[in-house]
Amino acid sequence: MAYSAHDIEAFTIEQSTGHAHDSLIGTPPQNMNPGPHQSIPPALTEFARLFNRGDYWESHEILEAVWKASRSDFYHGLILLASAFVHGERKNRHGVLAQLDKAEAVLRRFRPHFLGVDLDKTLGLAEGLRARAEAGLTDRGEPARLTLDPGLVRGDEPELSFKP
Repeated sequence: MAYSAHDIEAFTIEQSTGHAHDSLIGTPPQNMNPGPHQSIPPALTEFARLFNRGDYWESHEILEAVWKASRSDFYHGLILLASAFVHGERKNRHGVLAQLDKAEAVLRRFRPHFLGVDLDKTLGLAEGLRARAEAGLTDRGEPARLTLDPGLVRGDEPELSFKP
């Protein structure tokens, strides 16, 4: 069975030096069954692209418009996570911790993966930012990665059927 580039496309979000890149990750998993639910919604893809560039506020804005229309709790959790990174850039410890508390509470409910996002890895990203905030946000920390992987789309996510 042939896979299109879209089927195997994954976006790696890297937050380290403020520079990041999109990357294609290997070949699709053997158990991947491409079908109508194996694509990631455009708004989430754009969120990843902007977050990838370190444009946390802009990534937040992209999902916020879709969240307001769909009321997706999952999108809300990602918005809160992006907001925590905005506060991190501003060295606002209280803002980081407050947004992470909310983001983690929402995103935990979607474990182990949802809409192509590995939630354990995503929550690890939040833990890394939390540790930095608790240490005073004195450095940029280790690179943090959030990967969108079509192979992790379950197919039953309500966001897949939402049409803006």
